[in-house]
Amino acid sequence: MMDINDIKHLATERIYLIPDSSEGQLGYVWCDDPAPGFDMDPSEAVEYVRKDVHDDIIKRQASSAKIGMNAAKAVAGSYLEQAKRMYAECSPEALESEREANAQLTERIAQLEQERDTLAYRNTGLIQQCRAAERQRDEQLSKLRALNHGSTSEAWHWMGNGEDHLESLVCPILISAENLKAIFSDRDDYRAAEELQINLREKMQDERDALAAHVERLRAALNYCSEYLYGSHLNTIGHGSKAHMEMVSALEETPATSLALLNQEPEAWMYQHEETGRIGFIEQDEVDRGFERNNPRLQLICPLYRRKAERGA
Repeated sequence: MMDINDIKHLATERIYLIPDSSEGQLGYVWCDDPAPGFDMDPSEAVEYVRKDVHDDIIKRQASSAKIGMNAAKAVAGSYLEQAKRMYAECSPEALESEREANAQLTERIAQLEQERDTLAYRNTGLIQQCRAAERQRDEQLSKLRALNHGSTSEAWHWMGNGEDHLESLVCPILISAENLKAIFSDRDDYRAAEELQINLREKMQDERDALAAHVERLRAALNYCSEYLYGSHLNTIGHGSKAHMEMVSALEETPATSLALLNQEPEAWMYQHEETGRIGFIEQDEVDRGFERNNPRLQLICPLYRRKAERGA
């Protein structure tokens, strides 16, 4: 025996009330076709839908409306968070903090320039010491030449002109023991001074290169921060984050790490969306293929290196 639900589903989902004048006057009859005759107009029929079908349509419409409202709430929440972040970045406290960091960078650059001048003065002193050693060498060579007392076929008279070649002589040499010791002593002192001069020059060159790289790094960070504070990107999330990272990285570096990073290619980059603040990472290959050109709203924040050159070491 069939229940009421089975009977409902046997009924057609849609039925139409159509006008009928077959008995001489206008009336209405039920039909499952809105225009069963050739001369009938479907627009004149009134459509009725079975109640369970109608309820299902209403339910689907309500579900779609609920999904749309939830999506609208999520978008509104995202816009609210973005507005809060932009308000925080534009606050007087944030601007004052960036100005203080700018002043610290300026002071640090002045200190580094003073250290550079001090090292240059030391280098000048070392050069003067080397020249004094060369003059002493020349004086000793002059004394050696004065020891020549004449010529004889049985002995070699020490000339001191660089052509004596002591290791190749097989005949007697006319030279005093005191002067011979002085020659060896001067030779050792000269070699030691020459090695010291070479080592000092290499050290000074390394320190000068490191200081130059560090000063250039600090100057670049200061220039970017100045452009951010007084340029057109003051309230842009991506540019603000990059200015902050530039200042922090520059202050943490030392001359040695600045020089090491100068000769090291970055492995990857950190970027940030200028509106939503979303942060992500990409490899150097993507930057080389035009990442900034293809993504104008994504701002590159800072490069990322391997631990080969550690900051602050």
